[in-house]
Amino acid sequence: MKHLLQITIAILAFAMITNEVSAQCPYDNVLYLEGDVPTQVGEGVVASECWGGDIIRLTNMIEGYTYNISSCASPTFDSQFTIYPAGGGSPLAFDDDGCGVLGGASSINFVCPASGDYDVLLDEWDCISNTTNMEITITLMSTGGSTGGAAATTIPVVVHVVWNTPAQNITDDQIMSQLTALNRDYQFQNSDFYSVVPPE
Repeated sequence: MKHLLQITIAILAFAMITNEVSAQCPYDNVLYLEGDVPTQVGEGVVASECWGGDIIRLTNMIEGYTYNISSCASPTFDSQFTIYPAGGGSPLAFDDDGCGVLGGASSINFVCPASGDYDVLLDEWDCISNTTNMEITITLMSTGGSTGGAAATTIPVVVHVVWNTPAQNITDDQIMSQLTALNRDYQFQNSDFYSVVPPE
């Protein structure tokens, strides 16, 4: 039984890794547009008449800032985004159907890992090119956890841990770790923020 469980776990892990790698489109698109990203929270720029197979190079992105890259406003085909450092390398983020419709447009919240330029690859599902126009909107969502310089708000918290046996109890360190994660999420500083689907 233990051997069967190990084989099952190995197969599941391989399937997840294979799926993750195949979900990201390869860096084989053509540079179409290049331009600076917005500098004010809530400000956006539009890349017009983009086709599947295009690269939109976003210049002067700032480390820790969160940018929303979306095709939700003009869903003319089933789009996919893959984000790479400018010129290629390892993919940093990917989205398919992030606007909430299966087989629809894409939207990704990308937390810039280091200041510089990044390439957004626009593809039609499944990583194919086309000649159909689509608009891509790039919006600055936050600047490293601050939304327009608003002061942090302190909320008193009481945590009740209900348990029957000592084995079910959790430590103060575990509680603080979860509160830290919650604060990081609400400040838009969590590492997986780019994968959150924005509300419609």
